[in-house]
Amino acid sequence: MEFKEMQRKLYWLGSCSMKMSIEKEIRELQAECKALREYKSVNLDGMPHGNTVGDTIGDKVAKIVDIYDKRIEELGKKLEKQLAEKDKLYSLISTLTVEERDVLRAKYINRLRWEYIPGRVNMSRAKCFYLHKKAINKLISRWVKV
Repeated sequence: MEFKEMQRKLYWLGSCSMKMSIEKEIRELQAECKALREYKSVNLDGMPHGNTVGDTIGDKVAKIVDIYDKRIEELGKKLEKQLAEKDKLYSLISTLTVEERDVLRAKYINRLRWEYIPGRVNMSRAKCFYLHKKAINKLISRWVKV
């Protein structure tokens, strides 16, 4: 893993909006599936019919529901993977020193610009840069081991 890639992971960890967007898409697809299943169960012309295999609209609705179900399953797996990666990042961050965590929190969680971080963590700008680089390099080396 490279330095920039770890920075992207930390920015992602700070936002975690992707998790919410995946959960929202899953809920929307589940609602669509429910509506489509109800639609399939209603006979379109209002006349009583036996259970016919030749129900083309019903077959198409069933195919759409299957596609949605597969997408929901894919999104669920993606969400699980992201949650596992998030947990891994948090556990790795917990191994850093308090100063290193403070600098990373200010930069990636609180999204502060470099000119504001030294005042927030009560350190010099040079020390903030040093701790930032050191912390990310520690995370990179430990990421491979875990």
